[in-house]
Amino acid sequence: MPSDSLDTLLDALCSQLSGCASTPDAVEAPAAILWTDPEGFWRSLVPQLLEILPELLVLGEYDPERRTGPAVWLRCVVDGGISLDAETEGRTPILYLPGVGRQDLRRGDEVPWKLSPLVELQFRGTMWLNKGQDWTVTAFLSSSRTLDLELGRHETTRQALLRALPELAVTSISSLKGRRLTADDFDRLLSSDTIRDLLRWMGEPELTQTRMGRETWAAFCSQVQEKFGLDPATDDVTTAGELLGRADGAWESVWERFAEAPQAYKGIPELLARSQPNELLLDGSRWPGVNRDREEELRKELEALADLPHAEACERLLELERKHGGRRGWVWAALDQSPMAKVLTPLATVAQFCQQVPTAQSPDELAGKYVDGLWQADQAAWQAMVISGVTDDQVVHAALRALLEPWLESTARLLQELTHDHPLPLAGEQELVAVAPGECLVFVDGLRFDIGMSLVDRLRDEGCEAEVRHRWSALPSVTATGKPAVTPAAKGIRGAELGEDFAPNFVDGEKSVVARNLRADLETRGYQILSDEDASSPADDHTRGWLETANIDKLGHKLEADLARQLPSELERLANRIRKLFDAGWKKVRIVTDHGWLLLPGGLPKAHLPKHLTQSRWARCAAISGASEPDAPTAPWYWNREARFAYAPGISCFNAAPAYAHGGVSLQECVIPDIAVTRDSAVGQPDVRLESISWHGLRCFIEAASAGGNVTADLRLGRVNGVSVANTPKKLDEEGTASLLLPDDEHEDADLVVVLLDEDEQVLAHKHTKVGHAG
Repeated sequence: MPSDSLDTLLDALCSQLSGCASTPDAVEAPAAILWTDPEGFWRSLVPQLLEILPELLVLGEYDPERRTGPAVWLRCVVDGGISLDAETEGRTPILYLPGVGRQDLRRGDEVPWKLSPLVELQFRGTMWLNKGQDWTVTAFLSSSRTLDLELGRHETTRQALLRALPELAVTSISSLKGRRLTADDFDRLLSSDTIRDLLRWMGEPELTQTRMGRETWAAFCSQVQEKFGLDPATDDVTTAGELLGRADGAWESVWERFAEAPQAYKGIPELLARSQPNELLLDGSRWPGVNRDREEELRKELEALADLPHAEACERLLELERKHGGRRGWVWAALDQSPMAKVLTPLATVAQFCQQVPTAQSPDELAGKYVDGLWQADQAAWQAMVISGVTDDQVVHAALRALLEPWLESTARLLQELTHDHPLPLAGEQELVAVAPGECLVFVDGLRFDIGMSLVDRLRDEGCEAEVRHRWSALPSVTATGKPAVTPAAKGIRGAELGEDFAPNFVDGEKSVVARNLRADLETRGYQILSDEDASSPADDHTRGWLETANIDKLGHKLEADLARQLPSELERLANRIRKLFDAGWKKVRIVTDHGWLLLPGGLPKAHLPKHLTQSRWARCAAISGASEPDAPTAPWYWNREARFAYAPGISCFNAAPAYAHGGVSLQECVIPDIAVTRDSAVGQPDVRLESISWHGLRCFIEAASAGGNVTADLRLGRVNGVSVANTPKKLDEEGTASLLLPDDEHEDADLVVVLLDEDEQVLAHKHTKVGHAG
């Protein structure tokens, strides 16, 4: 999906290239990013990109000052034999290869010797490709996964686009949306644009004048004087700044152009700050100084929330949202100069949901209200911590405590009271977790309900369908107890005495249910165990999958309140992992978890529990020692109703005050998501079935039954989403046939997979094969 925050082609291109270096935790980053460009379409952007991306290297004549050189020099830089600027430290090199296509690096012994140093980087690095093909400029502009612009199909449009590419690269993409772009649109970018040039001069006067040259500068000054009553040659630039801020008459159109894409005009905010008049302003929205003063005012008002009773704090926060929320529509918010106004959005959500404590007659009724909407308070709380800058952490965290802590405490105590008469489910009292053949069960440690809903939003945006249910976590809400309860192995597990680690045993023997033993049991039940880096397809039609992924709980214990800033990247990694499962051929994914958690910046309150009364004492729960009777509520252990454990009252922790904890009884810890995900059956998606595969030498012949549509056949190495080894992927013809050629005998004995793909590269059908094997 294109991002609204990337408003120029240059922004989006840099983001895409840099994003190729992103990998899951524990997976080594690529040695380099290879950017192939056989026609050299992107070459005109190299000067601009070299200024923005210090890690960019260009294949060409040796010129180290411009980070350009032959393949052997690029390889030396990648391998560390040649050091560049210190600014590149920790960045993955991006190798731009004009005149080189992806197939040029895959020709085995036929690779030109000048390119041979780069061949091995295909395997240690990654390639920036568009569905397995080289990215062209037109594809990048029009793809729904990048800028999603509508381009005219005529060759004159393409030629005009390439001519205007350097200018297009810094043009606001939002100004190009909503219409079909033709050659005239791109030619206009190269023609005189007085307002654009005026804004560039105001932001960078000397540089703009130098770039224009003497004759263009003289013509520009004449046009500005005629249209806007200002002479850039004689008037001070601050005069232009004041005229822009007032936006009277003809200057209103100049302001509107700036407001469309303020990021595109460097230096304007600083100029307006210097140009603000010393008088009462009827409209302060155009002056950064006014916005700055209101930000400071809001910061102080947020700090004062801690001194108010809870109900008043919530109401005051909502008043602040009504007063300051409109500033998010000012240009300064788009320039990240309104952090306090931005953070009001999630804070207001917290205040809205935390104003009142819900009522309920049973835990199930209370859980129903939580999943119907109260979870949004928890989601908004961590989102506020993500939005706040490091310098504002203290202010935002204090405001969150004032809004959140009393509500968390009240709802936790309500649930604890309700469980006295209505205990939470024990082993065998909830549906057994399992999946059907061809489906994968994914376990995520600490996937709190609101985090699960955030994941669902991402998956739905990417074309998946998701059904969300909820269940109760096993008590105590810790991994040793809760993880086995959400596996198919649960029916073969029992609890004897409650040990200090809260782990049950398998019924047939005394083996403890630790991770290694649990996986072994699942294998005996027909589950294929996938590692977090594994992208294996189902071994056969009867196979079920088991995957453990993500690090939410681990990061929570390590980072505590700072977990919030890691959650967006963890969610992205998790969504990407789900996508890869579908790419590998799994038909459905069921996501389960063991427990949620409490998160309160500044730390949860303490509760005293003497150590000598316990076998083990964790943050929110404790195994009771012998016949001791601690002054704390107790509940039956999920795996043995006769064994009881103690848990901390409310949201407190035993003898500690971490910001992140679990193991007790609260909505956040005990109401957990159970998510079933399938890929959306897109309207018009072809109905395809692979009917036969045959080989003649290194050529693979495919026959498929297809109900129409644009279907492409490819030959991949080892697995469904493996590396393409076909010389060129081919579209099925009208009769549903295609032939694929291996370029050489390198993979003659390898396990291969024929895959049929739709236009979005979703796998429609696949079948394993080998050279010479019919199927």
